Amino acid sequence: MTPKQLVHRGTVTAAALLFETAVLGEDEAQRRILALWEPGVRVSQTEDGALLVILARPKALIAETAPGLPLVRERGHLLGLPLTKAACEALAPPPESLIFAERGRVVVVALAELTPVEPADWLALETLAVIPTQPLVPPPPVVTTAILEALPPLKATPLVTPNPALTAQKSSLLDALNQPPSQTPRPRRLLEDLSPLEQARWRLTWWFRDLRKSVSNATTDRLRETIREQVFSPGQLEAISRQNAEYLSQMLALFEQGKWHEALQHAIPLGKPGENDDTPTGIGVLRPRSELAIRPTPTRADSSLPWTGLHDGFKQLYREAVERLKNEGRFDEAAYVLAELLREDEEAVSFLERHGQLRLAAELAEARKLPPSLIVRQWWLAGEKERAIALARRHQCFSEVIFRLEQSSQRAAAETLRVEWAQLHAEWGDYARAVATVDPVEAARPLAKRWAELGATQGGVGGAQLLARLLLWSESAEESEPWQEQARALLKAPGAARERETLLTVLFTRTTQPAAPALIPLLRLGLRAALADHGSGSVTLPANTATTWARKAQLPALEADLPSLTPKPPTPLLDRTEPLEIRIEGGDTGTVPIVDAAALPDGRTLAALGEAGVLLLSHEGRILHRFELPATSLVVGRTGARAVALAHRDESQRVHVLDLGTRKVTDWGELSLLCWESELHDGLWRVARNGQLLELDTLAPQPKALTTIETGDPVLALGPDRSVLSLSTQTSEPFLWNDARPTLRRALPFQGGTFDFFHDSFFWLETESDAMSLFGDEVVVLHAQVGALERSCVLGEPGDTPVGLAVVSLGRAALTLSALRDPLGITVLGTHSVSGDFKVPQLQLRLSGAERVRLRATPDALTVADSQGRLLVIHPTTGQLVRDLRVRL
Repeated sequence: MTPKQLVHRGTVTAAALLFETAVLGEDEAQRRILALWEPGVRVSQTEDGALLVILARPKALIAETAPGLPLVRERGHLLGLPLTKAACEALAPPPESLIFAERGRVVVVALAELTPVEPADWLALETLAVIPTQPLVPPPPVVTTAILEALPPLKATPLVTPNPALTAQKSSLLDALNQPPSQTPRPRRLLEDLSPLEQARWRLTWWFRDLRKSVSNATTDRLRETIREQVFSPGQLEAISRQNAEYLSQMLALFEQGKWHEALQHAIPLGKPGENDDTPTGIGVLRPRSELAIRPTPTRADSSLPWTGLHDGFKQLYREAVERLKNEGRFDEAAYVLAELLREDEEAVSFLERHGQLRLAAELAEARKLPPSLIVRQWWLAGEKERAIALARRHQCFSEVIFRLEQSSQRAAAETLRVEWAQLHAEWGDYARAVATVDPVEAARPLAKRWAELGATQGGVGGAQLLARLLLWSESAEESEPWQEQARALLKAPGAARERETLLTVLFTRTTQPAAPALIPLLRLGLRAALADHGSGSVTLPANTATTWARKAQLPALEADLPSLTPKPPTPLLDRTEPLEIRIEGGDTGTVPIVDAAALPDGRTLAALGEAGVLLLSHEGRILHRFELPATSLVVGRTGARAVALAHRDESQRVHVLDLGTRKVTDWGELSLLCWESELHDGLWRVARNGQLLELDTLAPQPKALTTIETGDPVLALGPDRSVLSLSTQTSEPFLWNDARPTLRRALPFQGGTFDFFHDSFFWLETESDAMSLFGDEVVVLHAQVGALERSCVLGEPGDTPVGLAVVSLGRAALTLSALRDPLGITVLGTHSVSGDFKVPQLQLRLSGAERVRLRATPDALTVADSQGRLLVIHPTTGQLVRDLRVRL
């Protein structure tokens, strides 16, 4: 093939550069490459000696002045010249190839065939003299990074805090206003001089004024009578003294006179139902408060009036005060009466919102611990969007807040919050949920389309769902062509039955009859792929579904003569009577030990190599990216777009947050952590340290806690469903509890070994020599505490040692992976537990020569990594070996 244009021209976005050593010379090529080097740059060499430099991130270069031949990444290849799609297909290059022109012809080289080159080997250091040094002072100790609180505690909100310099002036003014009128009468107009309509209006006004006064007087008169009865009745003299009776009478007079500041200072808060006994004991001597403020912790029963005779009367008095304060425009004092005296917190919040006091309403809602959705709604309406979003993430109540806003006719605010919620999903890589969240907002369709494009390139089940959306959203054949090509590749890809099922379900469900002509070939290809997956047992395709799909794909012959849809699924692990054995021989190893690994939803794998860094591996085990940071443990989110890498450092952990999509790394420094949860939930990470449970936001540039729970006792482990394993500092006994109900704690008979969680259950491995033994040697016993049931199961052979455990929920059963060391290596056993009863092991994985192993169990994959560089991913239901990789550097 002879190309029309041999190189790129003008400005291009270069993903790599190619250096011809035969033209530049080896020294000049190395000099240019070293000038370009930065962390993340990879260098390879072709058979002809040319050097390929893959940049850490694409750069905009002018082709004519670039240091080497600029290569642009298109359709998964590195192109050194512009090629049309048809020309590229005519070349039929292997996946991920280097394509460039040499001597007037096009050369195609597979990237996998290139030889990796280490630029550090080009630096001659033999002539450098190493001078030993000694520090003048000892090195400073490692300082752990402080974990900041995302939301500071809310302080009391003063409503009316009088200035001491103005108190005397205000009192004299109030006294002057309450003095009788002067002897010189003001000139007044006679009622008879007014028109009949004005006379009627004034008579009605006076009638309402007299009515309010009579009602208020009636209320205070009844209260005075009740006070007299309480004071002078036998048995009550100890509860309410004459001094308190005089105090109450003075308070009633202040309410009658409208001296609101003094009246509210003397007012007595009413207790909420259930807070106090129905007896008036312990009221003490009543005194006025110094200021009026809505406090986070309201006044409780020691200064309230819970018994019926006075409680009902004062409640009516305060209700009348609220109406009079509203009429006078004194909304702060009215809110104070509702919140502090009547303790009607939600009514006070609603009242403040109606009268424009939005920030005060939000502060009150948060201080009184009202429903989280109400708190978030108030902060959102108050304009504090960052605080509202942080609280919504802390309490996971976005949907409830949006519903509240929609119900209160705040549709614009609801749509804005919906977009912000979707943006959070997109930031932590869950593009499928981001698109589903923002889908009802018509104005955000371009944003949803962009997120769908990003998610479709990630792969996995979510990517397949978004790929189907993009096909349905396409308005022209040119727009849908790249997505059709990706869909056809997915329909032919091996081991992608679940992704195919998701793609076809969305396409066939949302496609109306008759289907668009551009989709007919794809639907036909998809139906054939679904029938093949059904025949292999990978998925189950019901007969009525296949008939409907054949009708939409316009295949009447196939619809009339569908093959027998008898599934042939493999035998599930739970039903096996003999264990499924997988054996890895001692010589089948990698070149670098793996200390932790995690299978990602899109088929990639993340492997931690200790001080050697973290590798992002493709489905075939090829290195996609290497993170130059230490890592001994990994924490991975459900979407696989974000991870946390930890490296153990004496009494602290070095923590990095990894964005696997953009390859961005955020350094959190040294954190003092006791333990942590092994999975991220919507970008949040639960950790424990120094008697505290924290929920950290992995989207933040530095460690910030959205939630803090004081435990008091050291935490041994964190499990799913908010379960916590702590060690009592008083009895040295482990106990299990839930951080949503920290007072409900249950002691556990755990003595030692390794342990893991399954919902509200607790599993552990230990070696017992007294209660259970075979031939006088120690054997390994697997224990489970499921509610009140405790079960044990003997595993392995005499002399085995437990070295790992992982538990995962599979519907009605729990699957435990137990790692046992024997003289030949490590054996991993998979055992099911149903209602606390163990079955015999159904899976047996023998890793010959392994010294250490790391297990990770999720509902989608069982991941096993060992010290010999072997990384295996097993399907948790069927036991099928999905990936069998060897890590080599």
